Amino acid sequence: MEKLKITEILRTFSIKEIKEFEKFIKSPFFSKGRDVSEIFSVIKKQYPAFTGKGINREVIYGKLYPGKPYKDHIMRNNISVLSKMLAEYLTISRLRKSKVESKKLYIDELLERRLSRPAELELIKAEKELRRNNDSGDNYYRKSFEIENQKVILNVQANRQNQISSSILKQGELLVNNFLEDAGVNYINMLNNAANFNLDFSSSFLGEFLKNINLENFLNDMKNIREIFENTELFEIYACIILTLINKDDTQNYYRLKDLLIKNLKRFNRMEKYSLLVTLGTCTSLKAETVSRDIFIRELFEIYRIRLSSRLYAYSDSQHMSNIFFLSTMKLGISLGEVKWTRDFINDNINNLAENQREKMKNYAYAQMSFHEGEFMEALNYLTRVDFELYTMKYEVRNLMAQIYYELDEPEQIIYLSDSYRHFLYKNKTVSKYFKEVNLEFIDILNDLVRYKLSGTAKLHGEISARINSSRTVQKNWFLKKLEELQKK
Repeated sequence: MEKLKITEILRTFSIKEIKEFEKFIKSPFFSKGRDVSEIFSVIKKQYPAFTGKGINREVIYGKLYPGKPYKDHIMRNNISVLSKMLAEYLTISRLRKSKVESKKLYIDELLERRLSRPAELELIKAEKELRRNNDSGDNYYRKSFEIENQKVILNVQANRQNQISSSILKQGELLVNNFLEDAGVNYINMLNNAANFNLDFSSSFLGEFLKNINLENFLNDMKNIREIFENTELFEIYACIILTLINKDDTQNYYRLKDLLIKNLKRFNRMEKYSLLVTLGTCTSLKAETVSRDIFIRELFEIYRIRLSSRLYAYSDSQHMSNIFFLSTMKLGISLGEVKWTRDFINDNINNLAENQREKMKNYAYAQMSFHEGEFMEALNYLTRVDFELYTMKYEVRNLMAQIYYELDEPEQIIYLSDSYRHFLYKNKTVSKYFKEVNLEFIDILNDLVRYKLSGTAKLHGEISARINSSRTVQKNWFLKKLEELQKK
């Protein structure tokens, strides 16, 4: 049976959707004479798992046509019709979720039939719906542009050409906003992808284009533009995002972006707030790497706290908190000495994670907390229960384990772990240059500390200190503390 096209999709259905789909295929309007209700009634009995003999072609055929020899072409035809109706049902269900998109298609139909008056009334409703938070976050500017375009068509049909000017001007604003927003998101995706998978996007078409348009002049002209156009703060925010990403050492546009966003945050709907704060966090992380880790890590922590207090840790209210947000917030809190706050954060938010992630995340979080509170055996005990699939988290676990072994005075374990870790970094071609360099720095500095600890050679102190201070490792403060402890012995 075509499991991938039918059963894998049906496996994701709720009971309500199964019942809806059954009504859908029985509807004369949608079935168009193609009766597949009987085959579906047989298949649905295997809900929710859809496994075993019950979904075998011959078994289903035998229940549909008892006593008759199996004919594959009949089964294929039935399954093909059911697959098409399933696709149609999902398309309609998706359309129902977006009231604006549904209204837009209805308005298109009214305009095509030259029904100007009902089209005008529906346009008013569509604009109101677009402004509501529950339907304006996704492709807001594109949808607004399409509504303005429908206004132009409506006014032309009604011989009101003198009224189309405002819509044409508005379309221009929306196009620019839409481009700047999408370009910023795409550029961030390229940067993250390049960093995570050791790729080179330095000569990307978008990157070259953005570097060669003069957004600085655009921002400098904002005072004059504000007198003509509305919502110029949005232009400024998106332009500042792009300039902040392109000019890695520039902080002026970063702080301009941050100030504009925080001041105007209430103007955005929930999805826009989430997207913009995530983007601001990415820009802040970039500045921490290229300008000053000490300054911008604190900035990043404050951004995370804003997201947390506003419940903007997921794309929608129905989604779980992401592992990345949970871990990043926890590690930032620990690194900044916010121990009590971090422990409260872990306990208050562990159940906001997806259920299948809670146990491993809790163990890793408690391992980190135990380590920073000096309970090293307890930290090791928690850490042995952690098994992350995401390769970037495998680094985190290895690094923490190496630190625990150092605190437990287990140099042989450190040497063994360092050797296997080094081989992993060199052999794994998907490891980005940044990840590789930072984690190799961690291994080298840790081994230097072990040699210093075992030999007691004072001259190593200056070399190790310089190496730590010039490193990009997130464990820099811990390394400096361990070095100071060795010097006092």
